[in-house]
Amino acid sequence: MNKNELQRLGAGLGALLLLLLPAGCGRKPAPEAGAARLIKVTVAQPEEREFRNALRVQGTIRATDRARVAARVAGTIEEVFVDEGAAVEAGRPLFQTDKANLESKVRIEQDNLKVAAASCAEAKAALAEARAVFAKAEADYGRFQRLYRDDKAVTLNALEQAETAFKRAEAGVLHARAVVDLAKAREAQAQSALEIADKQLADSQVAAPFKGTVTRQLIELGEYAAAGAAVFELENPARLEAVFVLSAEYYGRVETGRTRLRIARGAAPVEAPVTYKAPSVHPVTRTFEVRAALPDAGGFAPGMLCDVDVTLDEHRGWGLPTAALGLRGGQAVVFAVEEDRAVLTPVQPGPADNGYTELLDADALRGRSFVVEGQAFLNDGDRVRLD
Repeated sequence: MNKNELQRLGAGLGALLLLLLPAGCGRKPAPEAGAARLIKVTVAQPEEREFRNALRVQGTIRATDRARVAARVAGTIEEVFVDEGAAVEAGRPLFQTDKANLESKVRIEQDNLKVAAASCAEAKAALAEARAVFAKAEADYGRFQRLYRDDKAVTLNALEQAETAFKRAEAGVLHARAVVDLAKAREAQAQSALEIADKQLADSQVAAPFKGTVTRQLIELGEYAAAGAAVFELENPARLEAVFVLSAEYYGRVETGRTRLRIARGAAPVEAPVTYKAPSVHPVTRTFEVRAALPDAGGFAPGMLCDVDVTLDEHRGWGLPTAALGLRGGQAVVFAVEEDRAVLTPVQPGPADNGYTELLDADALRGRSFVVEGQAFLNDGDRVRLD
């Protein structure tokens, strides 16, 4: 056997010996079963503080003062005095409808009033004339009565004619009075018609009912607007409110002026009381509307969505930072630290508020230390080192 063959044979025997060696020879020994890990943690004890039991819902921001400003008098939009987005004061004119026709109507009614007044004056003159005729007939009738009764100086026929003239004069006065009353009524009617025409003319120019901003124009210049048809939408962005609905189960727990709300505005929520609670629950949705006026409208705009935390109750209790709590097997747990070991401890959590969660079973937990940082890597029984 030559030298090369001997080398190949030696290499093969060496590989065979390696395969036959016991498994694990030359490796580091495995850690003993049950050996605990050492994990760095931060601990804290339960502390007493104020807790809010709150319900979070989504709401809408809208202007407290808002209106669809409508035409009071039907007609063509002849003038528009503002543009969309314009800020207006209360009483500022917004638009004008059918001014020329309404001014003509006012002039007609003014003429009608003059005619009615002249007719009334004529009727009063006729009444004065009728009274004069009646006075003469009454005097003649009295004289004929005395002449016929005392001296028979006149005939019975003459007395009867005087009596007839007297009665006709009396009826004439009554008729003249009726004509005067009719003329007065027509004059009053004409006066009312003029006042209505004046009112319609005044109503044809519509002004802003409150200070605000014109957000939308619904009918353009030259278009026809029916009475009651909205021409502008007006809102006051300086006075806003949050509007939302709650389930009927919370109806008895919300009180106007007392229930507090936190309305989210980024990192600085606005606190406000409930200013309106619907007097009844909607029979279909089983919800009720709640409103809250915003004390500070900065950062909000009508139409925005907002998160609203409704405070159902406030009380003192014992709690831990919310980060200390976790879930294991569907159960809320914390890790207590006892003799440098992590002890898995079930807890009963209550409401969470401002980074803390109330512990409803705090009586059994007070005075003990619990992991508030590093618990994500812990298992029951792990060795811990306090930070």
